[in-house]
Amino acid sequence: MKLLRVKQIEDNNGTTLISEGIDANYYDIINYSVFALIKLDDIKQI
Repeated sequence: MKLLRVKQIEDNNGTTLISEGIDANYYDIINYSVFALIKLDDIKQI
């Protein structure tokens, strides 16, 4: 969903009506990725 939203923002040359902007969406994607890596590491240690 985030990638679709980023694509929509990029298609509109970065203009949005309500969204936080493209940077916030990229940070969310990075945060979700880091969280997933941490969870995977927890599973491997068990």
